[in-house]
Amino acid sequence: MSMDDASTDGTAEFLEDLAATGVLTLMRQASDAYLQDVWMMQLARIARDRHAVDWVIPTDADKSRMPPAGEDRRAALAAFEPDVEMIRCPRRNLMASREDLEVLAWHGALIWHAAPPVALTAARRTDPAPLDPPLIQYELLSKVILDPARLTAIDRGARNARFGGAPIERSGAITIHHAPFRERAGFLVSTARIAEAVNRNRRARPDTSWKSRRWAPMPADKAIAEVLPDAGRLRREITLGKVRRDMRLRDAVVSLRTRMAPSLALASPARGGTRQENPAIEVPHPILDEEARELAALAARLRQAGTGMGARRRAYCHEGSTGVQALMHLSCDCVRSAMNREPELRCDPPSARPDGRRARPTASPLQGRRP
Repeated sequence: MSMDDASTDGTAEFLEDLAATGVLTLMRQASDAYLQDVWMMQLARIARDRHAVDWVIPTDADKSRMPPAGEDRRAALAAFEPDVEMIRCPRRNLMASREDLEVLAWHGALIWHAAPPVALTAARRTDPAPLDPPLIQYELLSKVILDPARLTAIDRGARNARFGGAPIERSGAITIHHAPFRERAGFLVSTARIAEAVNRNRRARPDTSWKSRRWAPMPADKAIAEVLPDAGRLRREITLGKVRRDMRLRDAVVSLRTRMAPSLALASPARGGTRQENPAIEVPHPILDEEARELAALAARLRQAGTGMGARRRAYCHEGSTGVQALMHLSCDCVRSAMNREPELRCDPPSARPDGRRARPTASPLQGRRP
């Protein structure tokens, strides 16, 4: 299930292509109030009450839950004890130099992560001094995967949740590969939109969306410098062993596009789409030098492959500017929504045990929970 809340950057059209293939149900929310916690809980209730799912995975467009290498998500989730209700997933923030993101497809550039990440204290969040290192090298809070049976609320950002009683929780097996900063223009639009929406909300806590509220008043170059390193700094961090390479998300994106290409080729013309991409084209490794001739040569190779500077921009989701809230691997009926109010939800009553929880099969991983 995906919810699009008034995006304007092509995300809704891209999701329509996917919905036409049958892999998701697309819902729309006309409000731009950024009520992320409210809308995510609505999706979770639908998934629970209409479809009796065992797990909901609250996410947005810049995160991918990666199970241990060699496993899939179903097997990783089935390995938890039947009574576990909340799984905490640590985040691995993927970065590139600012220069690489100007010329490379985002998934080809974002293949580096801090090892280990720097602790981000509450005092540092409120300190007006420039972030050093850039934010992408700090450790951000984990996110959760949830058993919806007794679920009552999902916190904004899906960093925590509340249940009808103290939940049993575990952590560690599934890691979030987080790619929040994929291109300059999208970042600036997203930052301004989120900050404006949160500042309108008188009930918002001071730390709600603190990053967007910090960066929105800044000049663009200063804000970008707080987010990502330049090429010289990234090169030094790699040499010192503070940054390591991780290709899993990049490889997963290339693989997924290759598998989805035939379906999307059929879906796009059906709605009058004109997108043209070759998902099988190998993505070059990112450059770490600032020399103009290397930038020019790389740009020429990308243009020759049909994926030149800016050619892929319209096809991607950017957090905030797109407003996509998603629950992965679920489907549901469409729900009506209205401007600045919650959708009217009509759900069939859940089938539950007397204690409010569903019985779950535990015979084997292949017969276990259904994400």
